[in-house]
Amino acid sequence: MCIAKRFSLMVFLTWCVALASAPVLANAASAQTPTPVSPEIARKLNEIITHAALDGSRPGGMIVRVHSLKDNRVWEGAAGAFDGATEVPIKPTDPFRTASIAKSFAAGVVWRLIEEHKLGLDDLMSKYLDPSLVSRIHVLNGVSYGERITIRQLLTHTSGVRDFAASDEPWERYVFMHPEKRWERQEYFEYAISDGPPYFVPGEGHHYSDTGYELLGLVIEKVTGKPLPQVYHEFILDPLGLKETYQEGREPAVGRPRSHNYIGFLDETPYDPTQDGPACGGFVSTAQDLARYITAVLQGRFFKDTKTLPATLEPTHLPETPPDPDSEARKFTSRLMFYSREFDGVEFIGHGGFWGSVMFYQPQRQLVITGTSNQVERKVPLAAIARAFDISITESVQQLSGAAH
Repeated sequence: MCIAKRFSLMVFLTWCVALASAPVLANAASAQTPTPVSPEIARKLNEIITHAALDGSRPGGMIVRVHSLKDNRVWEGAAGAFDGATEVPIKPTDPFRTASIAKSFAAGVVWRLIEEHKLGLDDLMSKYLDPSLVSRIHVLNGVSYGERITIRQLLTHTSGVRDFAASDEPWERYVFMHPEKRWERQEYFEYAISDGPPYFVPGEGHHYSDTGYELLGLVIEKVTGKPLPQVYHEFILDPLGLKETYQEGREPAVGRPRSHNYIGFLDETPYDPTQDGPACGGFVSTAQDLARYITAVLQGRFFKDTKTLPATLEPTHLPETPPDPDSEARKFTSRLMFYSREFDGVEFIGHGGFWGSVMFYQPQRQLVITGTSNQVERKVPLAAIARAFDISITESVQQLSGAAH
């Protein structure tokens, strides 16, 4: 790890630990009414997302919300269409599918159960799951390793369990061919088992795995004795006031209709939402709700113990297996709740999702950026959005002049 990267991470960890040890101050700050960004920054942000959303002919409306925790300024914007077929403009407050951002919600529940001493980070998953599933889910070279997999390994994608939702593999092709199929939890595991061998022996590498988080979902349900959507409400959605967030297809929809999401020109909106598992995906939410969640976590307000937040930020130093040069170039680091990586040279921590959804924090500028592109082939330009807050000398002097008067 280079000195600059180590330094920036140290700054970020120091900031998080300080906030976690001062929850009263964090609560006071979060209760203040946000103020708008300057006209110059607003202009920049509008230009950035309009260019990104309208770059090319592919449909999908972009939503972006930026909250500066340094001075409590907020900007919300949107560009493109709510539905590519009608060209109705999308709004900053419209709901959208969040896909893999759900993993951060599942991880949050796991950590709360750890705080309550109902679950241990290094517990074996076999303590909680059906032995027949444990014995079959990770068989490598004729040896079953399911008994060796821990909660920590599932959280950090280091279990080696095969990803049932890996791109261009049988599960994804089957989904496209059967858009109305309702998926059962066991089917995710059967696809992982039949699709190919695990990636490595547990604890000997890193490879992203939706299957691993679905196993965590089963663990959560076993420990709590409740279905996962109910657990999310009790630990996260209701306490934090996330009133427009729900598990699509597994509980009644709330709030306004969600915006349409696309793969290229294919409108995937009508596809049955249970194609996403409830622990690895499946949420519909808004940019504001996602901002509330990641902010509550990073300000230490979500956890009960001040030691928990620093523990969740512990990095995983295991090689990507099989090797992935792109992951190394992005400086991707898996952690125990979020992951950190670079976008165009700017460091972020948080989580993204398949449909272009984002829930990230930029530590140097103290920005929370949430939203979506609603398009698999188009990304929210996070780095450009963050750099828009690097104001010019002229604007800085104008702000000082305005404050003096």
